[in-house]
Amino acid sequence: MEDILLKLKSIEKLVKSGIEDKVVERTVHKLYRYQSKKLSQDLDDVESRIKAFEGKYQIGCDEFLARYRTVELGDHADYLEWYALCDMANRLRERMKVLTS
Repeated sequence: MEDILLKLKSIEKLVKSGIEDKVVERTVHKLYRYQSKKLSQDLDDVESRIKAFEGKYQIGCDEFLARYRTVELGDHADYLEWYALCDMANRLRERMKVLTS
């Protein structure tokens, strides 16, 4: 991971110095579109799995989280998975914000 960050910073310095390279430009745009599409697809998948739990238990994610955090619901396997999915959805949304800001 550190190696990737160093390489990206080096490319950033080159771009800031005025280098114009169509290959670099196309590659960065493709990488951005790829990552944006992947995050969106991952979020869609996670949200559809969350909706299945919401339908099964007839409560929304926010209400579920509030009740789960107060230990009102216990540690049923479905609840553990649902909680993990809600957490994953939140992390994916944050990553999308970072990407689009």
